[in-house]
Amino acid sequence: MAKAMGIPPPTYQALVYGVTRIKPIHYEMAKMALIKIAISKGDGSILTPELRDFIQSAYQLIA
Repeated sequence: MAKAMGIPPPTYQALVYGVTRIKPIHYEMAKMALIKIAISKGDGSILTPELRDFIQSAYQLIA
């Protein structure tokens, strides 16, 4: 997850364990990471309904 978010593993661990306060940007980075992971695994089932709706809305703009 850290790699997909583009942050070092120690930074990710600090976020997970509450050492570092989670900011809105971290949530956005995690959402994009989840999309990247879903694509790389070819598994859309790991996406939240919110992310599925977001992707479908974006697709409609470019289709």
